[in-house]
Amino acid sequence: DQMQAKALANALFGDGGAPARDCPLNQGFTRDPGLTRRAVPESRAWPPELDGVPLDKHGRFRLDRRKVFSIAERAIRTPEDRWAAAQLHCAVAIWGAHPGRDMKRALRPLADPAAPERLTEALKVVRGEGPTSAYRALARKPLGRLYISGLGASFFTKCLYFGGWDSKPLVGQPLIMDDRVVDSLAALTKESWSKDEVGDYSRYLDLARDIAHEAETTEDVVEWRLWQPSEDELDDSEAELDDDELLD
Repeated sequence: DQMQAKALANALFGDGGAPARDCPLNQGFTRDPGLTRRAVPESRAWPPELDGVPLDKHGRFRLDRRKVFSIAERAIRTPEDRWAAAQLHCAVAIWGAHPGRDMKRALRPLADPAAPERLTEALKVVRGEGPTSAYRALARKPLGRLYISGLGASFFTKCLYFGGWDSKPLVGQPLIMDDRVVDSLAALTKESWSKDEVGDYSRYLDLARDIAHEAETTEDVVEWRLWQPSEDELDDSEAELDDDELLD
């Protein structure tokens, strides 16, 4: 209800209020280009946009949400391109995998021969029917019609976020739901949450929308704060995902 959402907004953002959306959009991590490319199991899944990203003094490129959104925009514009949605997932996996560790586990779903077609269809579903329908289609339990071997909710909700943002705002914005978000939701609400339940995903989207309304911000700012609830934004070396988020 409104009173709960207001209290949760205050608990998340405090008296200073929610930060600008630039905070989540700027969230990114550095990668070694050679190691990253070699971790991709299918060369056609490599996003060409990553070839143009400048390297830092250590020879690493930085991938943030803005760049992933640009790859998503191309996938949305070119549904006839068999590999565009797979390239979006590739970018999502590179962005979301544990910094400093092997990305092969996060990228492994791209080895599934059905992945390109199913990711393309999932992009259509999230944009046409909404995030809950797309979640249900990709889920492992119960088995969804678009399930891809090795692709769990921690990563397919990332794909839904980037590929479906703002397409169906009235039915809820698609958001990332991984273990960090779930742990923060449980601590914040004192309720039980699971990233592997479609009902909990739908409930999370509704709650994030209500909190965003109270905080006068966007839903992904809420998700970003849940992912890293400390006052200071984590730097690249500290912003890490748990191992069990890489492959569900």
